[in-house]
Amino acid sequence: MLETFDKIIKKCGGLPLAIITVGSLLATKDASEWEAPYNQFPSELEVNPSLEAMRKVTLMSYNHLPSHLKPCFLYLSIFPEDSEIRRRRLVDRWIAEGFVGDRVGMGIEDVGDGYFHELISRSLIQPSGVNIEKVVKSCRVHDITRDIMVSISRQENFVLVAGDSSIHSSDNFRHASFHENKCTNIGVDWSHVRSLTIFGERPVELGPSFPQLRMLRTLDLVDARTGGTQKDINNIMHLHHLKYLNVRYLNGYSYIFAVPKFIGKNAWFTSSRHKRQSCFDDTNRDNQTSRSSQPPL
Repeated sequence: MLETFDKIIKKCGGLPLAIITVGSLLATKDASEWEAPYNQFPSELEVNPSLEAMRKVTLMSYNHLPSHLKPCFLYLSIFPEDSEIRRRRLVDRWIAEGFVGDRVGMGIEDVGDGYFHELISRSLIQPSGVNIEKVVKSCRVHDITRDIMVSISRQENFVLVAGDSSIHSSDNFRHASFHENKCTNIGVDWSHVRSLTIFGERPVELGPSFPQLRMLRTLDLVDARTGGTQKDINNIMHLHHLKYLNVRYLNGYSYIFAVPKFIGKNAWFTSSRHKRQSCFDDTNRDNQTSRSSQPPL
């Protein structure tokens, strides 16, 4: 066991990130299973600790992830480089997307939090914000790790980042993200998109309209500088599969709004605490709910 460990450390070429990443991977396996990662470890790292060799280490760590963690990991490629990502926001989105499975005796949010901490323990994300009780409240992604994440997301048609010149109009991405007013790709089929996230300002004339986003489950506008308007909220009537809505209110404060019931039987948010915050006053909500048997066409 120690011999195999020493050989792996030697292959790390003295790179701290490589040692941490590999050590985190080995910690998830029995000592009898260490030989397989060693055989997959890039041999050139020992003699040439280059960026490309480090990417191979990160890719190896991704390949050893359990299947339920892979989409959770790739989902982080939605966020811009150097973002500080709030744990609660991320886990709530995972839940809305259906990434978090049921576990006997645990609430679904607790299961999602477990996924988050497992990615930390594998050194694929880095804790960046910790409260006084030493609870991790946010994370960041190392640049090298993010490069791998974005590359895999692109290959698997997982995330479309607006303005990515390597994207073709025929690609059916499941998640779309606008970064700082970058032009989106004309010709993209938005009907397959399950989440839309906007950072900064979106070029409205080129972006999708709500009716085009008929499979959307997650709409996150909290970092959109233009904010959410009442017209935007009213237009969500077209989003029959929506489970998560996060917008920035006009006064600059962030709220998670409830979704009118006529959107669909599962339209209310996964977390009970979200239901207490609504963008509709009681009169409007009652009126809109009363039309639930006649959803708009």
